[in-house]
Amino acid sequence: MPTDECPSIRQSGSAPKFSRATTMSIRVTRTTDTGKTVLKIDGRLQSQDIGEVEEEQRSVRGPLVLELTNLQSADAAGITMLRRMTQEGARIQGASPYIELLLGEKSNASGW
Repeated sequence: MPTDECPSIRQSGSAPKFSRATTMSIRVTRTTDTGKTVLKIDGRLQSQDIGEVEEEQRSVRGPLVLELTNLQSADAAGITMLRRMTQEGARIQGASPYIELLLGEKSNASGW
């Protein structure tokens, strides 16, 4: 099977989602930890991924933490979405210096 025909896996929670993209862009894993929900975003956050992350965010009740330790990059739309989520009360944890620079909010990116 040629590389461009191999589906990639996007994971939200425990149910994998398949797309026709040639490479995996993100994986979103949802966990609950001491009364807060953690959305771990791994990979490269791109505009086509925003709907998946926002869908997960809409179902969260209570405090939300965005775990970005393994987020490698984000395009302008992804950064805009992450900024909006922090303005709505989400906390960022584990962001790399590169992601912190893109967000322009180093003080908020340090976690709880």
